[in-house]
Amino acid sequence: MKHKLVICAILGTLLLPLLISGCGDKGSGPIATSNLFGYVAHAFDGPIQGVEVRVQQIADYTDSNGHYQLPDVPQGTRTITCTHPDYNSFTGNVNISGSDKQYDIVLTKTVYYTLYVTNDAGIRWETPDENCGQTTVLGIWYNDSLAFRMRQRCFVGLPTLPANPPPSALESSALRLKVKKIGINTVDYSLNLRRVTSPWSEDEITWNNSPSVSTSLFKTMNPHPELLEIDVLPIYQNSSPEYGIRIAFVIDEEEGHQPTTIYYKFWSSEGPASNRPFVALKYTY
Repeated sequence: MKHKLVICAILGTLLLPLLISGCGDKGSGPIATSNLFGYVAHAFDGPIQGVEVRVQQIADYTDSNGHYQLPDVPQGTRTITCTHPDYNSFTGNVNISGSDKQYDIVLTKTVYYTLYVTNDAGIRWETPDENCGQTTVLGIWYNDSLAFRMRQRCFVGLPTLPANPPPSALESSALRLKVKKIGINTVDYSLNLRRVTSPWSEDEITWNNSPSVSTSLFKTMNPHPELLEIDVLPIYQNSSPEYGIRIAFVIDEEEGHQPTTIYYKFWSSEGPASNRPFVALKYTY
């Protein structure tokens, strides 16, 4: 009899966790789900077709009206993603409760534009009434010696922005000037960039009738041997961009003479097509 009691005690000890576990399984039940649906669009393009909308392993593609529907999505806070080759990817969180949930999404896109410069010219102190707007090279020079003096500056007009996308969507803009030739030790001499504040034309500009420029510097840069890239986003955002910038050596604008010869040459808008100056624009909207 004593042996039977011992066996029963052992069996009870082994079976108790299983009984408890079995009771828990009966009370858990299936995971609650809801249907998730909505609309995917772009602020200017309208509804977008062919967007993959996904929550976990549940996915759908938007129809021609931008609508999607995801059935039986587990309730709770879920991560939703959208992807389309022509638009920026989207990731967000949606809280799904007992009833069907509508979740609309607006996608953005990033586009790039290249606008070529059409108004550029150099001016020369030594020939103050000469127009040099049609030359293939924009040059800035500074020479001061016993034999002769030479001072040259160049003006570059910034192209007008396209009507669309909206100006507020402009994320970056860079003026790029392809360098043709750089003088010895030019890297030791910085460049002063000033905003041009009055209208001008490459067919008429000379040293004597050059347009006004800002008294404050827009930027000071060091020459680059291959490509001078200038961030002009502040000009497009805050002033009249078509007036452009003036580029000169810092030493050219300083008082007093220094016996040195330096030059820096860029291809102009009349130069070879592959070397023409241009503005690279990036919009996100």
